[in-house]
Amino acid sequence: QLILLCYRENYTSCSEKRGDLIEISRKGYQHWTIYAGDGYVIHLVKDRDHDCFYFSISFSIEHSDAGATVKKEKLEDVADNDEYRINNHLDDQYKPRPIEDILQEAENLVGREFPYNLLSSNCEHFVTLLRYGNPLSQQVQFKYITASVGNYRLTLARFTTVSV
Repeated sequence: QLILLCYRENYTSCSEKRGDLIEISRKGYQHWTIYAGDGYVIHLVKDRDHDCFYFSISFSIEHSDAGATVKKEKLEDVADNDEYRINNHLDDQYKPRPIEDILQEAENLVGREFPYNLLSSNCEHFVTLLRYGNPLSQQVQFKYITASVGNYRLTLARFTTVSV
């Protein structure tokens, strides 16, 4: 699989195609967008200062279902100085939807607010739902143990973030 790494200073040399998933490497996590063409991406943003995957322990506990907004912005502005790459990582497992359907749906969602949950509806879930019709995130993996004692069930859950 061909992976192109891009930086702001050589932005024009990258060969993004409409409908491509763009993975932006942030400190400790990846932010995901979908390429809309003409240098623009569409992505899910938690708030104006942070990507959708940004969180702290108190934030994830207290505000896990707070809203996030779909935005259309210049890729170079979203990536800032961070490395990014085209990463259609699930094309071998899932057939991508037709490009025009992906982009029409994405454009129709710009400006709308959606519930946000780090574990079940983050930026990677958003773009994979658009591209493949399935909200998937390989960045978040669940590990849990369930134990039953009498009439009580205790589930201990842990999630980890992984770089794909």
